[in-house]
Amino acid sequence: MVLQSQDAQDRISALPSDILIRILELLPMRSAIRTGSLSKRWRHLPHQLSCLLIGVSDIQSATYVTLGQIMGAYTETTRRLLSSTCECGSHSIKSLRLTFYLSKHFLCSIGHAVGDVARNGDTECLEFVIFTHLARPSNAQRVLFGQRFMSFFHSCPVAFRWLTRLTLHNLAFGDSDVPNLLNACDKLQFLNLRCCKLGPKSVLSIDAPSSELQKLELFCFECVRVDLASLPKLKQVLCDTWWAVTTPMSCGFVPQLEKVSLASAALSGQKPFTLSKCLSSSSTRSLSSLCLDFCSQMIWIQPEDPKQLTRIFSSLRGLYIYNVFAECDLNWTFFILKAAPSLKNFYLSRHSCEPNKFEDIAKKTDLVWETSSFKHLNLKLLFMKGFSEDEKVMNYIRLVMKRSMGLKRIELHDKDPCEECKAISPECLRFPVHESSKRRIKEQLTYGFSLDVEIIMG
Repeated sequence: MVLQSQDAQDRISALPSDILIRILELLPMRSAIRTGSLSKRWRHLPHQLSCLLIGVSDIQSATYVTLGQIMGAYTETTRRLLSSTCECGSHSIKSLRLTFYLSKHFLCSIGHAVGDVARNGDTECLEFVIFTHLARPSNAQRVLFGQRFMSFFHSCPVAFRWLTRLTLHNLAFGDSDVPNLLNACDKLQFLNLRCCKLGPKSVLSIDAPSSELQKLELFCFECVRVDLASLPKLKQVLCDTWWAVTTPMSCGFVPQLEKVSLASAALSGQKPFTLSKCLSSSSTRSLSSLCLDFCSQMIWIQPEDPKQLTRIFSSLRGLYIYNVFAECDLNWTFFILKAAPSLKNFYLSRHSCEPNKFEDIAKKTDLVWETSSFKHLNLKLLFMKGFSEDEKVMNYIRLVMKRSMGLKRIELHDKDPCEECKAISPECLRFPVHESSKRRIKEQLTYGFSLDVEIIMG
């Protein structure tokens, strides 16, 4: 068996280097690194990889236990893989993704090694994913971590100048830190900030007219409001879980903005807001997709006159409304349909989960909206998840059919599996199972309509 294994290894080693490198690129980085110890032939192959994804998980083992040991080994491995002083000759790295801890003793070594590679001008994608070693740091610790990151940023300008993607966790920023970061990282296209914050009563105002940023994601970002003052290349923005009392975000000059996603469980003390205050009519005319996730809690959108939104939603093609609590009337959604004459696909989901009893969640209130008589000419698809055969839902679907002259397809599906829902009420949002029930529902929905609409019940 040993001889057979050696023969197989010899046959693989006899392959041309470019084929061996392709094989290594398919392996997890931990395995690719270990191949360097197989033989002299394999020793320099990891150095020739054009795509490197190096994470602390590739380094962690029983040997490295403390943060210092893990980051020491990680830094040494990273510097060795990025080093151009090997027998392979030229070393061109096209894509580099580094995931590491914000450990002050090693940041500059990593940054300078990356800067040396980036300075060659061959790197097309450069990404940092930076964690703190504490999962839930205190406010004082987040301030310290924020200062440490900004020091890293200022100490390694070459690396950050070539950065194209950045994800940060658990940092507290000064008011000007994020705008300064975006203005200095002139190649940055993707920014993800998770569990980060500004100072009390501070607004995250991003005025970066020269920025290349295309996608901004904010998860649990603590601030009074996010003002996108000027981001000319921005195409997508996601704001998930906010603490703003009212409008969490406003748009200034964002002429290429195509997709907006807002998701949050409303807290007590938070007030509903109008979409027209959140989205600018003068600079969001390219908006084609809108996602709203209410997390089964209070509807934090305030219905408004559709005329206030017509210019904003003139190019809207996809509307995604997730996790409307089951008791809520759905007719309020018609103010968006009326404001979006180009809308083609409408996705709607209903969910019944109750919040954790320790969470400071706002009280659910039903929305009352009198739908005016209008005709929608372009809506083709209505997709509902969490369908149940109750009068309110059936009447809503029939009203959508009545208003939508071009409707071609209706898909009605059960809710996603959820243990919390079962604990509350096993009967809640019961989906029809028997084919006879499905046929009866289809007949009730189409009764009196001449539209040729396909109804699918999953």
